[in-house]
Amino acid sequence: MNIFLATLILTFAASSRPAQAQAPYVPVVEAAIGHFESATCLVQLDGQVWAGTMGGGLINLNDDQALPLDAAMGLPGNRVNDCVVIEETLWVATDAGLASQGQGHTHFEVYEYGRFLRVAAAGHVLLAARDDGNLLELHAGTDPTAAARRQLDMTIVALAGHADGRWAAGSIDGKVLVSTPDNPAGKTFRTGLPISALAFAGSDLMVLVPGQLLQLANGKLLPAAGSLGVVALSRDGNPLHAPQLAALEVAATLKTPQHQYAATDGGIFLADPATAGDPTSWRQLPPRGCPCGPRIAAVASFNNELWVGGFDSGLCRFDGAAWHHYQAPEQLPSNMVNHMTVGRNRLYVATLKGLVVVDDKGQFLSHTRSQCEDNTAANCPWYESVTGVATDANSRNVWIADTGSIHRWSSRRWKHLYRSRGINSERITRIAAGDGNIAVGTSDQGILWGTAGTNFVKMDDQQGLADNWVMDLTFDGSGALWVATCTRGISRYKDGAWQTWNMTDGLADDYTLSVAEVDGRIWVGHFRGVSILTERGIIHLGTEDGLAGGEVHDIAEHNGKVYLATDGGLTILNSHGS
Repeated sequence: MNIFLATLILTFAASSRPAQAQAPYVPVVEAAIGHFESATCLVQLDGQVWAGTMGGGLINLNDDQALPLDAAMGLPGNRVNDCVVIEETLWVATDAGLASQGQGHTHFEVYEYGRFLRVAAAGHVLLAARDDGNLLELHAGTDPTAAARRQLDMTIVALAGHADGRWAAGSIDGKVLVSTPDNPAGKTFRTGLPISALAFAGSDLMVLVPGQLLQLANGKLLPAAGSLGVVALSRDGNPLHAPQLAALEVAATLKTPQHQYAATDGGIFLADPATAGDPTSWRQLPPRGCPCGPRIAAVASFNNELWVGGFDSGLCRFDGAAWHHYQAPEQLPSNMVNHMTVGRNRLYVATLKGLVVVDDKGQFLSHTRSQCEDNTAANCPWYESVTGVATDANSRNVWIADTGSIHRWSSRRWKHLYRSRGINSERITRIAAGDGNIAVGTSDQGILWGTAGTNFVKMDDQQGLADNWVMDLTFDGSGALWVATCTRGISRYKDGAWQTWNMTDGLADDYTLSVAEVDGRIWVGHFRGVSILTERGIIHLGTEDGLAGGEVHDIAEHNGKVYLATDGGLTILNSHGS
């Protein structure tokens, strides 16, 4: 049984509990599914080796059936930047916050929200670096509010601590700041090259820059002996010579009596410690999770299977037992998926370089701009990037939007609509269809509104739309149009009038990314999670509630659950609450 199947079993068990009568509508996060290909850190905890990943939280490298330590367990997002163990407590820095988990605990405690880049231990002190240059110094076992803070004039990309309380921070511009108990303000050294890693080896500081290992000893920063070919430093300063990994970005290395581990941007590698320098000794561990993550752009339910589109990793299908991965150029014109919809027993996938149609037998057919070069009436988009697709349930027509034109597909024929029909924008972002009405979202003119037989007219912020930059839009069951705008919340067009909801009305963020109707309620994805318009007001779910990532780019139902496409992977919710 793999991690994904085990997660689904737990999901089913959680969903089988009866809901309390008259309870408020609060969907519950049941699982977070990340992508584990890019690894960022390594720690040993309770005899097990864990790796932090850029989309799947932390995964156990000794037991592939163990559930990951991820957003479903309270970690603030699945995009892990660094991790460290200090006094039997695991500390994790993610894109959304800093959190800890003590020995035997099953849930993370969030210490602070924000983007944390690095963590390190300096004696009994935890060091945690934010992306704004703010460095936290927290003494283990003391009052968390007593943490010292200092603002460093640098973006910290490397951090190291020593048992005697010394620490060092490195920046991308080659600056190294070394602080000691006698000189807390620190002393600055410059290498002229970006800092890849820092670690203390005995009393000396080792500094890894591209192509060379430096050593700070006796106040001087000089090339270390045998520095060529070093690809990583362990936390205790031991250099790793691994020619096979030289082309990768090696974020961390860890040595146990049985194995040498390397966390890289190309996955997790394993070797025998005695032969780790042999290029033929390293092998890559099989990736886990959804291969189209961690940044998910779109999600859909088709043919009773889950389909996932990545920002730059193609299209993925989960059949209930395993993931299947489809990529350019074999099945797709581009690995960047913009949008997906289902209709007429087909899945329609909008990509950066054309439209892909998947039929109920799993056959792929691409429609690209190049097919129109000799015949503009052919079944193809007129602009390269297809930005949206929509189906009208009543007419069964499929509507396709590229960046500058729209197309109606019915009975195997395409009808192209362009300038003469009022399609006067070359910044089309999305399209929606319902009951014969067509709404075209743009980033410069708001909405272009029309039907299959009429010209399109502009509806913008002068008529009540919150913002002319439209990110997403959909028709609900009553025929009302909901529009997610870039900077001013969400607008509804109903009975000829506009109404807007923003942060003043209870939305968690005015920068909205997606909108969908689920169980008769409107769900709004934005940069801080998802807001849901309910009978009792607007409720919010974010990374603090278990969402895999803060950016929610798409929302879809599948087999009775709600799936959120985020920048940290997929999130599964029970929309009926606990």
